[in-house]
Amino acid sequence: MAANRPRAVFVTRETDYELLIAHHATRGQARFFLETRGQRLEDVEARHDRFHAVLGTARASVPADWRQTLV
Repeated sequence: MAANRPRAVFVTRETDYELLIAHHATRGQARFFLETRGQRLEDVEARHDRFHAVLGTARASVPADWRQTLV
């Protein structure tokens, strides 16, 4: 029986931006919701973009012969 290759498992949850879009359906409605509460959509989008950039970097650092799973 062959040995299984190592596996890297990345466990994530939805970002605040993804949750806002899921709840409010459009970017414009999400922006309105945040602005009525003194927040900015650009800040939420920046955190979302940083999260995905870091996730991409982490996944790229896994050795090529390892399996990967995103949960």
